[in-house]
Amino acid sequence: MDKDGFSSLIERLEDLEWCIFSGLAVRIYTSSDRKFDDVDIIVAEEDIEKLAERLGAEVIDRDFVKDGKRINDTAFETIYRGIEVEATTGFPPERVEDGSIRKLFEKSETKDFMGQSVKVAPVEETMIVKARMNRPKDHRDLRMMNDLDFDTRFLMELVDDWGLERSKVVGILEENGVFL
Repeated sequence: MDKDGFSSLIERLEDLEWCIFSGLAVRIYTSSDRKFDDVDIIVAEEDIEKLAERLGAEVIDRDFVKDGKRINDTAFETIYRGIEVEATTGFPPERVEDGSIRKLFEKSETKDFMGQSVKVAPVEETMIVKARMNRPKDHRDLRMMNDLDFDTRFLMELVDDWGLERSKVVGILEENGVFL
């Protein structure tokens, strides 16, 4: 990824509520050389149109199945200065509607990546997203995160916000070395 392009992308996020999640979040949290194909960003519902305009993209309502999991959100995908960007207001839609998605902005962590201060979704959210997708690459990510500090209570609160079965998520996490 081009450092100047990434810097420009972060500048486009100025004055918006946002945080990076998924694969890039794993890389940032673990300080690893984990490969990532795109930059996944959760953006506050009231800011998604602003970001889309800044990046020359069009916001759409999506409803599709990815790797066996339903994605139903308001989002856009674009290439910005050679970087694949996927921005979403979050999912499942109930989290956006009831405002529980805002926890991610409130508890995001600011980390340094490629010389930029970036907001990263809480590690607990990153773990849940990876457990929910439950693919081999997500298992690798969970194993890379197994020594990170996290708040078990907050993790379970987010599991409930997602509407996921607690025992299933805990089982996937523990199978990959993340113990509550």
